[in-house]
Amino acid sequence: MTNRVIRALKPAQIKRLTRHVLAATGRVDRNAVPGGQHIRSYIVEPWGEIVGQLCGQLNNERLTVSRSTKRPVTVTGSDAVQIALSTDPAGLLSDLREISRVCARENPAPELEFIAQIRPLPAGDPRAVELNERLDDLLGQPRPDGIGLAIPTNQVEMEPLAASYEIRIPHRRIVRTNMTLDTVLERTHRLPTGRRLPALRNGSIALCSDAEAQERLAQPVSANKWITAEIPLGALRMVYHEGQWYKIGARHLEFLHSEIAAILDRPPSITLPRWTTRHADEHAYNRSVAAPGSGFVMLDKTKLRTRQHHHSNGIEACDLLGPQNELIHVKRAERSSPLSHLFFQGEVAVDALRHEADARQRLVDLVHAQYPTWPIDVDFTPTKIIYAISLGQTRPLTATSLFTFAQVALYRTVRRLRSDNIDVEVIAIPS
Repeated sequence: MTNRVIRALKPAQIKRLTRHVLAATGRVDRNAVPGGQHIRSYIVEPWGEIVGQLCGQLNNERLTVSRSTKRPVTVTGSDAVQIALSTDPAGLLSDLREISRVCARENPAPELEFIAQIRPLPAGDPRAVELNERLDDLLGQPRPDGIGLAIPTNQVEMEPLAASYEIRIPHRRIVRTNMTLDTVLERTHRLPTGRRLPALRNGSIALCSDAEAQERLAQPVSANKWITAEIPLGALRMVYHEGQWYKIGARHLEFLHSEIAAILDRPPSITLPRWTTRHADEHAYNRSVAAPGSGFVMLDKTKLRTRQHHHSNGIEACDLLGPQNELIHVKRAERSSPLSHLFFQGEVAVDALRHEADARQRLVDLVHAQYPTWPIDVDFTPTKIIYAISLGQTRPLTATSLFTFAQVALYRTVRRLRSDNIDVEVIAIPS
């Protein structure tokens, strides 16, 4: 109901706001200003933040409550609308008619329009039936477009510790030391139409600390929450994320694409070699890039264990250290869904190196173990991060080739790092 209540709110008198951040952190923010303030002062990010609840001053004087008091009247919208209504039968009917008129005919103030651009599909929405059927069809294909694997937000912190994955789809237990989209699809494409998505909902995936999957790191998560998908529906783009459908408005996509295009169109400051068939995986590619005399340092699969990250295997500073000590994160992804996690990893690495002396010392030790005279010391502070991405031979790296949530994650990462004076580049690795 939030997208309904914005039609009756004064944008300068917003008292409470709850938002859900669609990023790897899964953060929920709640803000309250008893006296009210302009929506701009809450600094809501139009890309990737869903406003779940909004409370503010009513701008409608036709309702009974507005005519019966001189004090400001508030209205709250979330899953339902909370507002005082007349207790008189005639007044109640009049209020209900006015609410229906506002929902059908009134436009929100321009400052509030962005809230309606990305919304969860309400429970019982008839479009969900078609969307679930189309997603079920995709799950039956061996290499479908528009579908990917994404780590659930409540599993992100544990995922680097995982030595194996315990998978039950639908109920048969299998253990894998590597989790890919194919791990899920090999279970679903064998099932008949109409039973694939239910199998994911009833199944589960658990992170485990040992290769035999005997020690779980966290409670299992429904397998459907590991799937992300995008399906066009008219002018809207519907996104399946952690078991929920979201509708993304056309204007939202247009604005987001323009921001991502500006990030991707920047001329690269470094050139990386082609990713060819002789590179078996990311580690092999990184090793070839960091050959002796290349000007790059190989840091892939090396960890920085710090006091703050002592509970885990540590964090990766980067895959490659560049000639000017750029932190280079490399990803080969046939689909763009894993990129959201890549962007988050870069943020974590920058934070650790900026604020933790033991992380910087560990990085210096790793670099000097390979190149004793490399110009880096414990006073090093990262100033530039480069995301080097290959989407394979058939998919160039463009604003439209990335999943919507990958675009959201990239935009948020770039904005946050640049606010800390970290230069950010995204470059395509040629195939």
